[in-house]
Amino acid sequence: MYTLHSCKNLKLIVTTKPGKEEVVENQVGDSLYIEDIDVTIKHTKYSGVLLVYTSLSPWRAFWLVNTYPIHGASRIIVVECCTESELNKLLPCIKSLLMKRVNDKRIGLEITVRGHLYNKKVIEENIFKLLKEMGFELAFKGIEYELKIEVIDNVATASIMPWRSDRVSRRIKEIIRRLGISNEVIEKF
Repeated sequence: MYTLHSCKNLKLIVTTKPGKEEVVENQVGDSLYIEDIDVTIKHTKYSGVLLVYTSLSPWRAFWLVNTYPIHGASRIIVVECCTESELNKLLPCIKSLLMKRVNDKRIGLEITVRGHLYNKKVIEENIFKLLKEMGFELAFKGIEYELKIEVIDNVATASIMPWRSDRVSRRIKEIIRRLGISNEVIEKF
């Protein structure tokens, strides 16, 4: 039996370190509550995966969460497109995002599939075909943007994010480096 999720007001997917779900849920909720008292954070059946529902725009929610110290979070992924059980509805949205936001024809791609309602290989084939049709080249270094595809049971989401901006630990390491703390300390983090 699959848990059905909703796309309505789904704006962020937050992944956590194992066992940190409740702490991260509270911190994310606190960061968004200032502007949305109806923010809802749902646990999934997948350890460390939280869905954030808010009336705020996805990027506003992302920036609010990132200005708050979120301890235990691994990734914060923006949800710009969402569909429930129909991948073919996601592709036009991805195409629109790519046309509006990405000038460089080199882009990164990260696809994460949780659950068995979608086949990762089918998703990859469709995304590769779309990127090729639009003249994009997949790259792993020296890129400005990444296309993020997240699937959680019946919900498939997409976003185009600045390269590695979803990675919380990377951001924290960068802040520590700017403060002048040694590399030895950073590597332990």
